[in-house]
Amino acid sequence: SLTTTSAVAMQGDINVDETSGLLQLTDLTVTTNGANTQIVQVRNTSGAISVDASKNFGNDNVTLAATGATQDVNFGTSTLTTTGTMSVSATDTITTTTADAVAEVSAASLTLNAVTGIGSSANHFDVIASTVNATNTTSGGIFIDSLGGTSAGVGDVNFSSVHANTAGNLVLTGATNTTLTDVDAANGTIDIDVTIGNLIATDVATGTNNQIDLTTVTSGDVQLGIVTAGSGAVNVTSVGNITDTDAAATNDVTGGTVSFSAASGIGATGANDSVEVIASTVNATNSTSGGIFLNSLGGTAAGAGAVNFSSIHANTAGNIELDAVTATTLTDVDAANGSIDADVAGAAMTAGERVGGGKAA
Repeated sequence: SLTTTSAVAMQGDINVDETSGLLQLTDLTVTTNGANTQIVQVRNTSGAISVDASKNFGNDNVTLAATGATQDVNFGTSTLTTTGTMSVSATDTITTTTADAVAEVSAASLTLNAVTGIGSSANHFDVIASTVNATNTTSGGIFIDSLGGTSAGVGDVNFSSVHANTAGNLVLTGATNTTLTDVDAANGTIDIDVTIGNLIATDVATGTNNQIDLTTVTSGDVQLGIVTAGSGAVNVTSVGNITDTDAAATNDVTGGTVSFSAASGIGATGANDSVEVIASTVNATNSTSGGIFLNSLGGTAAGAGAVNFSSIHANTAGNIELDAVTATTLTDVDAANGSIDADVAGAAMTAGERVGGGKAA
């Protein structure tokens, strides 16, 4: 067995290297004795790492790395804990054998790096951390469930830098207020669900026209920064409202077909507070109050391509304001208890038979 002690008296970092075969954390004993933050590095240069025992590293900054050719870091039912930072890296996959809602890692800040997958569609990698970074370089995708920022169900979470490079889908879930600072998939879909809390999509993109889904499930709003799917579909669903975070007339969402669904408003009146969109087909449904306020900057690019407001419904109450700068069709637009104001600058507008509940101006 291997024993490390993190103590004030040592005043030094700890390095544990396995050079032959599987490294099992049951063989590692960690005792934290002091307030000083140290660096603990556990590496296997020839084999995989099995996280088969829970370890508490106190406030130390921890690195767990399988650096040999095509090696995994495998988690079972155990949890690695620190109030410092933690980095887990593998030259193959980072996996968990369980589908439970128990964290594999709990840290202040977590970084995950793998080559052929982080988590899986069947068994997501569960984490507790206020900042989460993850990069997968080739295939397999990224599947991470955030249980909270500081503990389960508590603390905001920032997916600061999450990249599914080359190929693979990207699936993230949150249980508290969740920010997507820099999230992208080179050749895969992106699916983000936040069960309780707001979803702030600062920068989310797919590289090869794949679908993006952004959803708040039980409570919370969706705040849009820049969401880009090329000609892929974008679906934004909120049990609260959907707003434009920058309050500017720059574009918020790009896709082939963009669909919004909310309960208490999509955008707000005025060019800056409306939700800007570039898409050839736009759908929006708001179920209770707040109305729908959309500004089409174009169908295929800014100032280019026709747009079809295909299905726009302000149910119960709320006005509809639609603005566009290219040829525009209003196929099915209605407000149950509010006005309809549609303006197209410098291009033709065609209003279909299913436009009602107010006026098309």
